[in-house]
Amino acid sequence: RLLLGCGVLLLLPFLPKVCNGVQDCPDSSDEQGCPVIGNCNFEDSTCGYIHSKSSDFNFVKQKGADAFENNGPLIDHTTETNQGGYMYAEAAGKASGASATISSPWMTLTTDCTVRFAYYLYGDNPGTLWLNNSNSLGSTAVWNSSASTGDKKWQTAEVTIGRGSASQLVFEAKMDGTTSDIALDDIQLINCGVTPLCSDKEFSCLDPTCVSLDKVCDFEKDCTGGEDEDVCGSCSFESGQCGFTNSLDDNFDWKKNSLGDETFYSTMPADHSVTGPDVKVLNFPYPAAVSNYALLKTGLPKLTDVTVCAWAASSDRYSRGYFFSLATSSSRTNELLIGQLFNLQVVVKGYWRSTGIKLNDGGWHHTCLTWESATGNLMAYVDGAWVKTFPGIRKGYSFDAGGTVVLGQEQDSLGGGFASHQAYTGKLFGVYMWSKVLTASDIFKFASDCKAPIPSADLVFQWGSIVDNKFGTVKSQMETQPTLGSCGHYMYVKTEGFPAPNTAIIQTPKFAVTGPTCRMKFWYNIDGLGKIGALDVIAMVGNKTSLLWTISEKQGAEWKEATVNVGQHGDYHIGFRANTDTGSQEGHMAIDDTQFYGCSIKSYKSPKLIGCYSYNKTDPGLPTVMKKYSWTPSGISTLCEKVALQTGATVFGVFKGSQCLTGPDALNTYAKDGSANNCNGNKGSYNAYSVYMFDDIKAPPITAAKIVAPPSGGVIPGGYSFTMTCGTTGYPAPSVMWTVNNGPLPDDDNFKVDSNGTLVISNSVSDYSGNYKCTADNGVATVSAKASLQVLGKCDFETGFCFWSQKKDDTFNWSRQAGGTASNSTGPSTDHTIGKKATGSQCPKAYPYVYYKGSYCCRYNKEGTNKKQ
Repeated sequence: RLLLGCGVLLLLPFLPKVCNGVQDCPDSSDEQGCPVIGNCNFEDSTCGYIHSKSSDFNFVKQKGADAFENNGPLIDHTTETNQGGYMYAEAAGKASGASATISSPWMTLTTDCTVRFAYYLYGDNPGTLWLNNSNSLGSTAVWNSSASTGDKKWQTAEVTIGRGSASQLVFEAKMDGTTSDIALDDIQLINCGVTPLCSDKEFSCLDPTCVSLDKVCDFEKDCTGGEDEDVCGSCSFESGQCGFTNSLDDNFDWKKNSLGDETFYSTMPADHSVTGPDVKVLNFPYPAAVSNYALLKTGLPKLTDVTVCAWAASSDRYSRGYFFSLATSSSRTNELLIGQLFNLQVVVKGYWRSTGIKLNDGGWHHTCLTWESATGNLMAYVDGAWVKTFPGIRKGYSFDAGGTVVLGQEQDSLGGGFASHQAYTGKLFGVYMWSKVLTASDIFKFASDCKAPIPSADLVFQWGSIVDNKFGTVKSQMETQPTLGSCGHYMYVKTEGFPAPNTAIIQTPKFAVTGPTCRMKFWYNIDGLGKIGALDVIAMVGNKTSLLWTISEKQGAEWKEATVNVGQHGDYHIGFRANTDTGSQEGHMAIDDTQFYGCSIKSYKSPKLIGCYSYNKTDPGLPTVMKKYSWTPSGISTLCEKVALQTGATVFGVFKGSQCLTGPDALNTYAKDGSANNCNGNKGSYNAYSVYMFDDIKAPPITAAKIVAPPSGGVIPGGYSFTMTCGTTGYPAPSVMWTVNNGPLPDDDNFKVDSNGTLVISNSVSDYSGNYKCTADNGVATVSAKASLQVLGKCDFETGFCFWSQKKDDTFNWSRQAGGTASNSTGPSTDHTIGKKATGSQCPKAYPYVYYKGSYCCRYNKEGTNKKQ
């Protein structure tokens, strides 16, 4: 029998008791150094725990409190520092009842055992953490808790679970509102007799099946739910990083972000793909009505300090409509009023203050007002930023208890006394009130990120409780939640603050193998001041890297799309490398929405040679299949390259003269006649002779360029915009070029051509008049179409009406005039152009203008006479 020593005193007779999760030795030496499935402190990894496909959102691995309001524990349970890792379920932006689930690898439990773990629950409505035991008999809830563990405190729990041939621990965090906080750390299986269902060379699927590790990230879904491909580089960065990790062989790191950084010279972008969730918005329709209001809250506590925040959208230009009204009794109705958005007005304890802030442009604006009794300071914040402070307003006063808040009306009695001229018209969302003064940082975060949690301390009321307590024709409707920043996430690096040159690399998991047609599409944003550096896409095989794509310096504030040909490799990573130059200034590089496609080696089919060729000597006798897409004369190689770029087809071989520049064996399979076409033999000498191989599944038939939506001209007033289309068909896709009066377009920001070839002219002036031509070219054919544009310039009416004409179906006409008009004391005394009166022989043609006379003309007899007046 094989023996194992426990320390120096005991001998155990059976080797299977080693690393079985049961502490047989007093000093636990039989279990030390063993890879125990299911145990995890979340310091270096998630230990095989994976997210459920059916979850509403995912746990995230976090260190310290999160970025907003210090949510989550300040320290982890393992190291008791803010550098230790734990798993966190973030409630911000989640609906009540939403859940996140994380599951252990499948394992066999040969004995009843104890599961010990640390958990954290906090918030006004902390939610519920569940532990379920899934095995071959089904899933059983074995533990749950909804009790708060206290602010920033961890608790531990121990749960006994039964044995099973295929068992899995499933932790589920269920939210109970936006203030839920749930975290998990230090999962331990004690005396469990653990035998992993999958070996250390296998991946554990969500169902009790195992997949060989060399099938993970091979772009084939081998698990039933496809989770073996979930963390393989295609990522929106919303629920995690999809397997992307920062390299240890660089100088600084990529970070996950969702908000702009106000210290940047360049504003960080909003997320590329994610907008806000749909939320209930109150719509107070026009015209204003006495019956339209929402009853928000009654029986408020006494308030000495207050903050009110709301999203409002209105285009009301005249009425004194108030969207927020607080009254504490019928004799104290003007306690706190907010409204009149054409000149934001605030009333505190009967003190009326016009702020000079205009918010009636019809768009959403986030408005916060804070008032502090001790100083009387009234502070106004608009769209997350402080705007004005009004000191000493009702210093030392307070709001009595028992108050009532109404939205959309001013109260002239408690809960009533409404008037239509004081009714609000527009939209409202997210009205909140606190019995304290929020900080500028609180307000900025609250306004800028739709996922930022609501500051819960001293919250008097929140939006969700009032959207259905409405009256009149006020409607509750679903709209995308307004936000100043972003509801989504992306990865970014700052380009300043590091000694240059430096690099930051974020890389995918290791890919087992990819086929020749593998490509990666992604979006990037590079902006800033002066020199920024370069963003590279690299392939990393062992210690070697190869550059696949690069772009340098700032590219503007918009997200831009890129596609990279990854190709065929094995056991490698794809990385995004940010390079900062010497002297790099303030700026950033960001990536989002990465997607790999066409990467499966199994679905790849060897391409057939359908190619293109050009020559200027006798056809050397190519195989018939080569002539499918073949033309003369020379220059067709450029066309072939266009086909390759637009179809994603691979160029397998190129002849230039008698030299073989590239040439896999596949080329010789088709290009051999024993003489000139053998690439390896370099036989013969043919000038400018090109051969390309394409995947004929992807390459459609070559067709000539056509203009199917030609431009239309017109006549427009100066200052207007005008659009000319140039819709095309053909393969390869034609490129479109515009000219005006047989020359290039002006180098002017008012002329823009979009990706569809459409020309947009903005802020037009008379100099923009002319004959415009669009030309479409795809290497097979070149075609063009023309249109004329006339931009009406200035008319001073000195010599006539210029291009103006009288309308035929109106009631009277404009007249051209110099000096005063024929009616007594009407019309200007001078024209605007020259500014002189018409006198003497200059009448009536000198210094004209146009006018119409809108007064009545009547004749009557002067009293006592027959004289007409």
